[in-house]
Amino acid sequence: MTQRPLTVLISGGGIGGLAAALALRQRGIRVRVFERATELRDGGAGLHIWTNGTIALERLGVLREVLDTAPVQQVTHFGTWRGQLFGAWPVGEFVEKYGCPTIAVERSVLHRVLSAAVSAFPDDTEIRTGAAVVGFEQDETGVTVELSDGDRVRGDVLIGADGINGTIRNGLLGMRRPRYTGYIAWRGKAELRHPKIPPGTFYALFGNGTRFTFYDVAPGVVHWMSVANGAPGGQDDGDPRAMLAQRHHGWMSPIDEILAATPPEAIIRGDVLDRAPDKRWGTGRVTLLGDAAHPI
Repeated sequence: MTQRPLTVLISGGGIGGLAAALALRQRGIRVRVFERATELRDGGAGLHIWTNGTIALERLGVLREVLDTAPVQQVTHFGTWRGQLFGAWPVGEFVEKYGCPTIAVERSVLHRVLSAAVSAFPDDTEIRTGAAVVGFEQDETGVTVELSDGDRVRGDVLIGADGINGTIRNGLLGMRRPRYTGYIAWRGKAELRHPKIPPGTFYALFGNGTRFTFYDVAPGVVHWMSVANGAPGGQDDGDPRAMLAQRHHGWMSPIDEILAATPPEAIIRGDVLDRAPDKRWGTGRVTLLGDAAHPI
C-alpha cells in the first residue's frame, strides 16, 4: 500500500504561517493555510532579522530575493538622545562568522516573497483567505478545524500561527489576556534619503521615559519607532506628528527630518503586549508558532 502524504493545516497566513507552509511543501507535505483577512497581505512596520533568521531564509531559498530590497546592517548604534554613543555592535561581521547577515526589511516585502514562494507549489497547496478558524477538534487519527463560514476541514496536524490572541492558542492553553508592558509604540515609515542614514543604518536613542529607533529597510525608505510610558487603550486625536516632534524636540539629527517626512497615514500606534513564557506550545497533533506561542 502507498502511504498517503501528510496534510498540515495552518491557521494564519502571516510571515510565520507562510514560512512554515514553505518549509513543509519543500518536504513534500501538503499544506492548507487559512487566513481570516480577505486579502493575503502583511502591513505593519519594519523587522530586524538577525543572522539565525537569515540562515533560515537561506535554507528556505528566499534570502537572495529578500536581499534585493533589504539592506545588510553593518553597525548597530546605541546612545543618548543627544547622540552620545555608549555602544556600537559591528553586526556586519556576522557574515564572515556565520555566513549570513543581519538585515532590516519591511514586513510587507518579506511577506510578499514568502507568499510567492509558497504559491510556486500549486499542487497540494491551498491558501484560503476570508477563512477564520473558529474552533478545532483532534482525535487519534487527525484534526478537524471549523471555519467562520461553517466549513469543516480535516488534516493530520494543525499549526496555530494566528497571533497573540489566536483561536488555536486559546483552545490549547485557555483564554488568558496578554499583559500590557506599560508603554506604547508609535511606528512609521518615511521616504527619505539623508547623509546620516547610509545603507545598513541602525540607531536606538534613549531619553527620559522614551526612546527613538530608526533604520533603513530599503533604498530611501526609513522605518522608525517612538515609545513612551502611558495607559493602554488610548488613541491619537488626528495627526500625531506634532506630538511626536515635541517629544523628540532637540534630539539628534535626523530625527526631526524623519518625522517631517512621514505621512500621518503611515504612522501606527499600538500598546506593547507580551506574555509570560509557557512551558508547552502544543498538545497531540496541535501546536503553536510565532506570536501565538511566544509574543515578543
